[in-house]
Amino acid sequence: MELGYWALRGLGEPSRLLLRYKGVEWKDATIPLTEEGAGKWFGETKESLGLDFPNLPYLIDGDVKLTESLAIMRYLGRKFDMMPDDLAKGDMMELVIQSQRMDLGKISYNPDFENLKEGFITKLRVFLKRFA
Repeated sequence: MELGYWALRGLGEPSRLLLRYKGVEWKDATIPLTEEGAGKWFGETKESLGLDFPNLPYLIDGDVKLTESLAIMRYLGRKFDMMPDDLAKGDMMELVIQSQRMDLGKISYNPDFENLKEGFITKLRVFLKRFA
């Protein structure tokens, strides 16, 4: 199994964490955040992997070749028996969590981050209580 993504956490990190959590042997095809790394990805690797929609992150598991972080997480969840019995509730939770990630991303890259952080944390605490 091979997972490729830039040498940063971003959209590839949830899949990396899941693979580590499950103790899976896999190739971490990290792409350096350098001109050389980007040049190799865009100039050679991207179109040579046989991906239907070449993009990062990508996962290759035998004949299975996927791109898009959510598709990869769903695949890994099914492969490693981490999906809930109630698939409708699982779909809902996936999107609820994705919404929280998007909200965090919005403030993380905002120049006013320090002023926005406390409001986000307050909302997050309320959100996390629903999991208790």
